[in-house]
Amino acid sequence: MNSAIQTEFNSYLIYKATVEDCRIEIEALEDIAVSPISYTERVSSSKISDPTTQSCYIGKESLYVNYERKMKYAQKHIDKMENSLRLLSEMEKDVIMLNYMTSPTLSKQQIERRVNLSRSAAYKIRIKALKTVQICF
Repeated sequence: MNSAIQTEFNSYLIYKATVEDCRIEIEALEDIAVSPISYTERVSSSKISDPTTQSCYIGKESLYVNYERKMKYAQKHIDKMENSLRLLSEMEKDVIMLNYMTSPTLSKQQIERRVNLSRSAAYKIRIKALKTVQICF
């Protein structure tokens, strides 16, 4: 089994949190009122830009772009993982979702009890499902 696929699914909840964190940060940035920098604010008597004033305006825009970029990256991975589940049987989908996509994270024993399988059966189904979804990555 490809460990990259397992690592990707292990990151699912992190990607979800990243998307939500970025949305919160973008909302906070939108609440900050920063107007364009005037000529007198940009240039001091020595004709050099005032870095404090300039960084306030430029910093907001670059932060916004950075959060948007992070959010799109994380959402792309979330969408790939969720889309790949369509290839699986209901049992495989349940095992994958319980292993990687639930919060709080469940122990292997809790997952086995929920799907009513032995440890080895749950393991085999998880490995088979990860191999199946590998074609999406």
